[in-house]
Amino acid sequence: MIESVIRDRNEFYGKFLNNWRILEHEILQLLHLVKGSEYKTVRYRGTMEQLIKITEAGIIDKETFDKIRFLSNFRNSIIHEPNLEIHRKEIVEILGVLRYAITLLRGIRSRE
Repeated sequence: MIESVIRDRNEFYGKFLNNWRILEHEILQLLHLVKGSEYKTVRYRGTMEQLIKITEAGIIDKETFDKIRFLSNFRNSIIHEPNLEIHRKEIVEILGVLRYAITLLRGIRSRE
């Protein structure tokens, strides 16, 4: 029983982190749309710093910013709290929010 729970949790964390990397890539791509930004030539800035910049530029709205900030906080919890307990229902919801955020950012990028 416990092995099944651990396996499920590890599988979820793997899915989440793989999708998180995709989200970070989409944020970086949107950052390139910020006019006059010194960030265009910089490969890495913290995700939240990038997110603030694209929000200030009006590329994403506050609601989207808040969803991604929630995901960022959750990602940090996964990395820094190894004993984090999460229920299956929450897992499904969080992955759904993450996938929605990726789709949303891709849609914004395709319109620009």
